Amino acid sequence: MDCLLQLHASLDIFSSLPVSATSRHLNQTASTAFWLDREVVGNALNATLKKWSEPDQDNARLRRIKDIKDESWDLFLRVFGDGSVVVSAVANLDRRPPTLLKQFTLQQLPPSTLPGPPSHLFLLRNPDPSMLTLAVSSPLAIFDLSPVAFFDAHNDGLKLSSRMLPRVAEEESHIIRLVRTPEGGGVGIVRANGGEAWKVIKNGTQLVRSGSWSSADHVVVLQRGHIFVTYLVSDGTLTLHTTPPQSLFVPAIDYLFSIPSEDGNDSIVGITSELSIVHLRAVYNPSPTLLIHSQSNLPLARPPRFILPVDPMAWGQRQSWTESDVLLSVSHTGELDFWVPEDTQTLLWKRTGTVKTGRTKITKASCSSAKKTALRNEHINDLDWTSTPDNQSILAVGFRHRVELLCQQRMTYFDEGPGWATCTTIEIGGSVEGFSRSVVKELMETLETTPLPHLTPNEQSHLLTLIQTTLERTQMEVIARNEYMGGDNRDPTACSLYYFALGKVKLVHGLWRQAVWHKEQGIMLKFLSNDFSEPRWRTAALKNAFTLLSKRRFG
Repeated sequence: MDCLLQLHASLDIFSSLPVSATSRHLNQTASTAFWLDREVVGNALNATLKKWSEPDQDNARLRRIKDIKDESWDLFLRVFGDGSVVVSAVANLDRRPPTLLKQFTLQQLPPSTLPGPPSHLFLLRNPDPSMLTLAVSSPLAIFDLSPVAFFDAHNDGLKLSSRMLPRVAEEESHIIRLVRTPEGGGVGIVRANGGEAWKVIKNGTQLVRSGSWSSADHVVVLQRGHIFVTYLVSDGTLTLHTTPPQSLFVPAIDYLFSIPSEDGNDSIVGITSELSIVHLRAVYNPSPTLLIHSQSNLPLARPPRFILPVDPMAWGQRQSWTESDVLLSVSHTGELDFWVPEDTQTLLWKRTGTVKTGRTKITKASCSSAKKTALRNEHINDLDWTSTPDNQSILAVGFRHRVELLCQQRMTYFDEGPGWATCTTIEIGGSVEGFSRSVVKELMETLETTPLPHLTPNEQSHLLTLIQTTLERTQMEVIARNEYMGGDNRDPTACSLYYFALGKVKLVHGLWRQAVWHKEQGIMLKFLSNDFSEPRWRTAALKNAFTLLSKRRFG
């Protein structure tokens, strides 16, 4: 492929362009050129011609497709700095030495068609055999390419399928914790250096960044992610981030959260280090205003050991939020008290229940708004409550390398209360899941400056893009499935390395059990029967993977 690109670069890339297009591109010094794999393109063209071969079809649109296939042109795609694209064809590159080279332009695409100029670009099979998948990086973007429409200069010839969010340096700072609005419509990310607020849109399928802050110890997200409040312990400043921003001084706060309001404004509750409760109001009309509405204490005979906000598990669902608990107090004798506001205007507090645990050294707890309380030990990093649509409790227990989801079970005649069982476990870490954006970026930069030996540039770009797609596991699974389904024989060597990278060893094992026709089935089944949680077999798997890479076999 190096020779092909050198030959292409030696030609005058502007010779076949109109004067108007040439003058625009001459002013751009940055551009990158890529050879489009002839075999991958050819397979899609064959499927296209077969699909469009019916007598009633308009064969005029297929003339260009047939020419590309029959003449065996080599196609090159050049991306300029403004994202505009020129697709050119070169004939007679197969001659030894190449003589009578002919170059001509097949297609021109306007600025911002692709992220330009990308460092890497390659073609993959598409679930539709008559289509192609075009991947570019960085940032990673995946496009569906229709040969018929693309080479016929139609706007729908290249459609964006998915795109990785552009790199934002601030978002690479270590995440301290996540906060969300009571109804789940907005989320805030508190980082070691600043943080940002996000809106949840499109029925919970997308997040949109709505704002950021440079420094904060506590954050509350309001108005479904559109507005947020930050608090700095160092100077006691509470800031409502509106236009213009509003700030006021608040006593030292240990916890800060919001409770729903019925008038379109927001009620914010702060628990101070002295265990008093501050009620703040954020009012938006006629202009943004932030004020302290009241300050009170829980009506207890003795000061509690600590006070916690409850997890708003059921707020915003069927029942009114005022029917759900808002605060949990824990006494020095292990008594748990649940509280709701008695008066939403003055925020006086009413006890709704008491539980005597008999434990006198409780240091950590997490309570839901449905009176479910979990006591934490030092091995648990975090607890989070949610519920089913009919308000059945679900508890997420976060450990260092896994999250366990516990579901409430039905009561029986043999138990004093409802039981709990692990319904699923989510593993965190491993060769793929543990990569953060900064780690992937560092790895990409290292491989770009120091390519792996025995890999062609095209294979190197393939590897780089695969690394970047570790942040998009779903896309990698699509690639693996397409590679496996692309051949008539369902050859597991076409997808094994992808599924290994996804940690799906059992799936690979199953694919090999079905490949009774494959000459390497016995060897692979014996190899895959080993326990890869053991270091010796993990090392063997890595050596096997690098051997396959050195032989240019990606299975």
